[in-house]
Amino acid sequence: TDGKISFVHDGSNDQPTFSVALKDDAMANFGGAVAGNVDFTAINDAPVVSGDLTGSVTEDGQTLTVTGDLNITDADGGGQAVFAAQTDQPVVINGVDYGKFSIDTDGDWSFTLDNTVAEVQSLSALQDLQITIPVVTGDGTGKAVSITINGADDVISGHAIDGYIEGAAVFADADGDRQW
Repeated sequence: TDGKISFVHDGSNDQPTFSVALKDDAMANFGGAVAGNVDFTAINDAPVVSGDLTGSVTEDGQTLTVTGDLNITDADGGGQAVFAAQTDQPVVINGVDYGKFSIDTDGDWSFTLDNTVAEVQSLSALQDLQITIPVVTGDGTGKAVSITINGADDVISGHAIDGYIEGAAVFADADGDRQW
């Protein structure tokens, strides 16, 4: 009645068609209906990724593996609301392999730290290391999971002898019984 035509896309890939009939105020037709169509170009809507985008592990700790769950919403639908699966992919940064990362198509992920790496073992309790692991959605959109590797102070173990050990405090066993 106001002379405006509204179009709401139904999500299909078919070209929409419509017809228009003109009428006067008395609702009398001015000829037959006129056919029309709408040309449109689909635009990829970026997905929204949420959930556990961070995690942490600790050198020499009980938490060498961290897990999480990512969620995805994609207005485009059509099987794009998934993640590209990765299984035990090495996480190599600047030539250092920090561990393995896996993610399934539903977004369940895990990272396992390689605790034997020198760059990990050299961290003190006051230090941490941030690594970023890329993940990809079904339409190719990239996102990242950020892992914090927390350092720990290494404990020296074994028997000491009287004297000086490089990097350690000077100490002595006054009575030679190896008890301090």
